Amino acid sequence: MKKYGYLRAELIKAPKIEWAQYSDLNNFTLIEEGERHDEGLSKRHNKPIYQKVKKYQFKGYEAFTYTIMENPLEPRRPKVEKASSVVKKKK
Repeated sequence: MKKYGYLRAELIKAPKIEWAQYSDLNNFTLIEEGERHDEGLSKRHNKPIYQKVKKYQFKGYEAFTYTIMENPLEPRRPKVEKASSVVKKKK
């Protein structure tokens, strides 16, 4: 920060990130795999719900771990009917 907490816009530079490096799963190490009890979903649905959990660590930088959880509940999607059965003929 400059004097009085102000900074000129031309001094702000966006960092350059190599997204190919961070989006490739081969650059991560699987640390832990298992199931975890989800208290919020269990309370909402009145039954015990467990989520599959995978914990990863970026190779070469072990300071942070990344946890990925699978959705235990199937997404509710409405059934889509074909257009021919939906359209009614006018008399």
